Amino acid sequence: MWYYLFCFGSSLGGELFYITFFPFWFWNIDYFVSRRVIVVWAFTMYLGQSAKDIIRWPRPPSPPVAKIERTFDSEYGFPSTHAIVAFCIPFTFIYWTVGRYEYWYPAGYMIGAAWCLLVCVSRLYVGMHNILDVLAGLTLSVMLTCFITPWLDTIDHFNLHHPYSPLLVITSYFILCLLYPSGGQWNTARGDTAMIVGTCAGVIYGAWINTQYNLLQDPSIPPPYKVIWPSIQQLGLFAVRFVLGGIIAGISRAVVKPLTLNTVCRLFGESTEDPKARSRAVVEVPYKFFTYGFLGVMVVCVIPIVFRMLGIASLYEIGYEQAHPAL
Repeated sequence: MWYYLFCFGSSLGGELFYITFFPFWFWNIDYFVSRRVIVVWAFTMYLGQSAKDIIRWPRPPSPPVAKIERTFDSEYGFPSTHAIVAFCIPFTFIYWTVGRYEYWYPAGYMIGAAWCLLVCVSRLYVGMHNILDVLAGLTLSVMLTCFITPWLDTIDHFNLHHPYSPLLVITSYFILCLLYPSGGQWNTARGDTAMIVGTCAGVIYGAWINTQYNLLQDPSIPPPYKVIWPSIQQLGLFAVRFVLGGIIAGISRAVVKPLTLNTVCRLFGESTEDPKARSRAVVEVPYKFFTYGFLGVMVVCVIPIVFRMLGIASLYEIGYEQAHPAL
């Protein structure tokens, strides 16, 4: 029981979780909240991953630790970036839903605390961190989340409405990835960071397109909104959107990933047959950044258009007023 519980908790900080959790929120629940969480996630993870490769403290040795998971074993251990996302993701969601929706707010805080505790303890159980790593990650996450949260409205307004927002965001985010500190030896942290920051840039670009061309807007009626539990039909639509969107995103990734890799390798004179080519910064950073940036645009902008064409749009895409005139 403990093994499966803590393996699940550890997975809440991995790529599979990100590529399922965030699209589900975008397509089915709340576009407004999700794009703010993405910004906090990218901000905290960039600084957390950078701190790892600057400090360069190794993970707990085995033995005496029994390492159950080795997915991120090549990375340094301090601070724990799983602990960073364990705090910033659930509590940013809670912060932006309090006052926006009518629900019993203590339940949200209890779920957030349980989520955070599960992820943090799981990293100890699977042998990837010690207590100091986890506490440092939590402390850094609290500080960074509290720092950026008051600015999110201003940042979001700039991202959506400034005419040069896409150019400034994509350029600055890409430069930050290029300036990512070298860890001395290659590990997966730099590529994962480029993936996260690139996803955020793509989401911002997709949200900007939605706003500029009036494809998807926040509700015109002010909050708070009632939480309306979905019917069986709506649950079916949730599943259809999630599966169909996942298939489209998966096909897009399968096409764009090798195309981007081949293009970048040709630009910098690297061979795609060389297994070490992907680990070089000139290839790894643009390859990961633009691949996942493209997926961010697909998730936020293109796939919702497909939903509307098929008549399976979510409440956000058809408008709260149409879906629930009583609101």
